[in-house]
Amino acid sequence: MEGVGKIHIFDGQGKRLQKTLDFPGTVNELDFSEDDKLLAAVGDKTARVYDTETFEVIHDWTLPKEDGPYAKTLGYINTKINPDASLLAVGGTFGWVFIYDLETSEEVRRLSKISEKTETVAWSLEGRHLLVAGNGMFIDVYRTADILNDDYEDSEQIPFALRVPMTDALEYMDFNENKTMLTTAHQDGTVQLWTFMSDDPTINERMHRKVRREQDKVAQAEGRKTN
Repeated sequence: MEGVGKIHIFDGQGKRLQKTLDFPGTVNELDFSEDDKLLAAVGDKTARVYDTETFEVIHDWTLPKEDGPYAKTLGYINTKINPDASLLAVGGTFGWVFIYDLETSEEVRRLSKISEKTETVAWSLEGRHLLVAGNGMFIDVYRTADILNDDYEDSEQIPFALRVPMTDALEYMDFNENKTMLTTAHQDGTVQLWTFMSDDPTINERMHRKVRREQDKVAQAEGRKTN
């Protein structure tokens, strides 16, 4: 947490280095906004958002180093900009998720996932829900409207829209382009595919079977054995 990281900006084909940015610590994750106008970078004690035309820092948040509980080892781990680029979610150590307003730079909410490290966050279609996961055995789904609701003075009062049990802790998760399917990568080595926000309780099982059939078909065509 005392080093200096580097952010390397390449052209669209990844062949030509366009710019290198210094970063005060390890760079754990980067995320572009959907319109590519913003770049978020987080790691160690720093979260930053850059203007992608000038790569100037337009938002900068720094965690305390010594004040408060766990402050010495409190750090940022992952980040996602919501679809309309109004909010930034940053997951961290000890289960924290920081929600920042990308117009005012204000921290609008700090969620707690019961001391379990937050490894990954994701926004649903139009940013209506925020998914949070990590070293626990659930994906916690929050309504963004509830996160921003000041009637919940304590973040622990915010209800879950859904809690999805996992086979093992998560490392990563990401939606497809239209936000209808979610891919999760787990510490037990599995990669799982989910449909999102369906009224059919059997949809996940059926989609897993469909994907397995397609994978088996490809394997058989290539002469590989299937289980």
